[in-house]
Amino acid sequence: MTPRSKGLLYILLWLLIASVGFGFTNAKPHTSPDGRFMIVNVGDTAQYEHHFELRRSDGSVVFSVKNLADFELPSFAEDILWSKDAEFVALSFSTGKYRQDTLVIATATGKAVQVPDEDLPCQTRPVRWTQLGELVVETKAPFGGKSDDDLLWLSYQYRRTVRIRDGGSRIECVYRTSLVYPYRAQLLKDGYKPR
Repeated sequence: MTPRSKGLLYILLWLLIASVGFGFTNAKPHTSPDGRFMIVNVGDTAQYEHHFELRRSDGSVVFSVKNLADFELPSFAEDILWSKDAEFVALSFSTGKYRQDTLVIATATGKAVQVPDEDLPCQTRPVRWTQLGELVVETKAPFGGKSDDDLLWLSYQYRRTVRIRDGGSRIECVYRTSLVYPYRAQLLKDGYKPR
């Protein structure tokens, strides 16, 4: 097996493993732990008008992604995580080709704030809420485009812990891990020489 074919194999394995860690589109409503709210994916992906909404248990809409100012592409909610008290819900959604961003919505007011990106292009997804009510998000970059050994060589990931401020209007980073280059050691072992 050549180093290039091994690299392609690693890409395929990486995509398979990465997809296991993230929840994909679910047509059923995703209800908050207290049962008062739900995230609902609405529409048909074939019609290019699909979107998601935060609703109360009576069905009234608190937030719709269609009303988000910077929203360009239809998107379902994925990786839905409720805070312990259901005060906030964090989720990932598509914001463009090869882009997946994290949005935090305050359930009481419907205020939504996007977790700021530090890299482009990247994928940012919520991982978990901490005991202190802070959100851990993971960023993987670069993401998209041609998949080859050079892309694997350049790929990295890191996590940030963010704190929600001002009732869901602002997010501040309180901790950031160092960069991890998950594929470099294996590529070097397989004889890959960076350009």
